[in-house]
Amino acid sequence: MKRNLFRIFVAFAAFFFAAQPADAQFGNILKKVTKTLDTVSKKDAKIKRTDPAASKDMPPQFVGTTTTSESGATVINPFAKDVDIQLVGAYGKSTSENYGTVTLVLKVKMIADKSRIGLGGVGDFPNSDLRSVTMFVDQDGESYTPDGGTTSDSFDVSEGVYVKLKLDGTYTRFENVKKTAKVMQVLKLGLYVDAAIRGYITMKNVPIQWVVEP
Repeated sequence: MKRNLFRIFVAFAAFFFAAQPADAQFGNILKKVTKTLDTVSKKDAKIKRTDPAASKDMPPQFVGTTTTSESGATVINPFAKDVDIQLVGAYGKSTSENYGTVTLVLKVKMIADKSRIGLGGVGDFPNSDLRSVTMFVDQDGESYTPDGGTTSDSFDVSEGVYVKLKLDGTYTRFENVKKTAKVMQVLKLGLYVDAAIRGYITMKNVPIQWVVEP
């Protein structure tokens, strides 16, 4: 009887210790899955749906997204279902001792089947009184607009592919900007794709990088 119990105990112990690596492996897998889900969750948290009813940056009939970049800048895009717009940065180039030219660099991917996009000028939403010229306000309250007035610059884009756009045309670049301007507190950028997809993109807290090549 004792011999049988001893055999049962030995068999049970062998099974228990043999099971440990599998349990440990399962635990490691579970940790990796949890870590992956946490990473995805944190990444998704950078992009959120924008409630148009609570936003002054788009009419109530539009539903867009607010994207936060690593620099802390935010991009409010009312046209998220038609075009994905990501901020690369704002770059300042010195033209005199106290002034310079500031240009934006964006990554644009068309979701709609379109191959051209207009940026700059006046952004006016269809069937809405909400409109704005392309402009930005720095941390000191100084405001700047491109010299081009109401016209926009046109760019080639592609459906399903990100295209990097340097907004250095007459109607999109900001000239005679004081070098004391370090942050765009708010920026309005006119956008035109067609009669139904038009208005402006809003960006906030965009750092201006002086003497840095994009």
